[in-house]
Amino acid sequence: MRAIITFQGFTEDLSQNTGTERLFREVVRKLVGPDLTCLDPRQWDANTDAMVAYLSRSGVTECAVVGYSYGGGFTAQKFAKACMKHGITIKLMLLCDPVYRPTWLPAWHILQPFAIRSLMPKAAHIDIPRSVSEVHWVRQRLSLPQAHDLRFEWSQTVIHKPQVLPYGHTAIDESPEWFDLVRRHLADFAACKPE
Repeated sequence: MRAIITFQGFTEDLSQNTGTERLFREVVRKLVGPDLTCLDPRQWDANTDAMVAYLSRSGVTECAVVGYSYGGGFTAQKFAKACMKHGITIKLMLLCDPVYRPTWLPAWHILQPFAIRSLMPKAAHIDIPRSVSEVHWVRQRLSLPQAHDLRFEWSQTVIHKPQVLPYGHTAIDESPEWFDLVRRHLADFAACKPE
């Protein structure tokens, strides 16, 4: 069994219609089939350990992950690390302007000013865990926050060159180029049989 997991950005939640939610409705949810499931979009501060335990109990062995902002730079990486503990591989990670966030910083919004490095593009980088096979991503350079550079923890992980898009951070997750990238790569993921 395989799954597609979607993580939202810092200011996104289910109370509002966001680019991530639209992407889920228009692209992700349509790929569900007998051996492919998906979870509704999760907030950036989701309990990834509990999610992975649930997926493991459900027989999921492979995932594709879609993440925007903190959901891509922070939560998707926490999720991938938790997957390693359960033997779940991340065949595909699709990231939209992924933003670094220190793992030591609690998720309380009042402490957010201490994550100042997330506003400085060259001040940090995002380590892609070894459970991830391939990463495709988009970034922008027009507004803060901006995506941080990605680096792999394992040389077998393929991180493709980012596509730089002409949108600010709050609009990039609704861009047609991002939707096309996700649609194309998730269609390939859905067409493959699990290993």
